[in-house]
Amino acid sequence: MQHWLAALGFLSRFPVAVEVTPEVLARSLGYFPAAGFVLGALALLPVWLGLWAEHPAVQGVLYALLLVWATRGLHWDGLADVCDAAGSGARGERFYIILKDSRLGAFGALGLVLGLGVMVCSASACLDNGKWLPLLLAPAAGRCLPAVLLWRGPVRPAPGLGRMLLPGATSVQAALHLAIVAVCLLVLGPVRALAGVMLITFGAVSLVRLARREDGLNGDFLGAGIILGELSVLLAGCLC
Repeated sequence: MQHWLAALGFLSRFPVAVEVTPEVLARSLGYFPAAGFVLGALALLPVWLGLWAEHPAVQGVLYALLLVWATRGLHWDGLADVCDAAGSGARGERFYIILKDSRLGAFGALGLVLGLGVMVCSASACLDNGKWLPLLLAPAAGRCLPAVLLWRGPVRPAPGLGRMLLPGATSVQAALHLAIVAVCLLVLGPVRALAGVMLITFGAVSLVRLARREDGLNGDFLGAGIILGELSVLLAGCLC
């Protein structure tokens, strides 16, 4: 329970009465997908309550807003930072200076607008077709990506979130999380599963290649991976 609560507290704004040491945080990595299921269920509350049932576009907006609210926008911040650093064309230490800059640049803003737009549109399309399952599974599948990214590495040697979580990213943990992603996609049907595999693979490989080029990944890469994983499942889920 300690590690499960630590995962939920770290990935969301919900207060938990657990002392989160670096060791506890590393072991909580295994519970990230379970925390994702909770976040997906929370974001689907308006749908399950039948609110704005005749307006799937509104429900799609609420879904995205609830996820952003529940996570404090933590992972979107990572996506924006990675977009700013990668879009700048900088290499080496300059890349990480831009990555850690708290100011939002043009590429980060574009990443946020496009990412949120894809989330709202794909969630609305799923609901318009009467499919709510992709919206439940997307946050869980997305939170499987950190273990995989950390396992494939490399991780930046400097102290930070990536270095703290690394001990929990064993090959067994990565394989388990990949299996969870596979199950999340397979229940959507073969065509959607294939599309989801292609999208998630493209996003994960792109982040790993960028990390290898720039001497390792950090917490921002993990946040970007979570968002890309979520968007991949939502996009696959809204296919006819």
